[in-house]
Amino acid sequence: MIHRMFQHFDFAQLQSPDFKEDSVREVLILPNLLRQSVFAAGHGYRCIARRL
Repeated sequence: MIHRMFQHFDFAQLQSPDFKEDSVREVLILPNLLRQSVFAAGHGYRCIARRL
């Protein structure tokens, strides 16, 4: 499953001094949270659970 989540990401970018914490959040973490249906709502966060 992990290989599918990051199949379009070039992990060599992690070695770049320009690829910092904000880039990790934007490029790696946020898209995966959105896929998991976790959205920001107002001042807090709301998790919308999916039925299996």
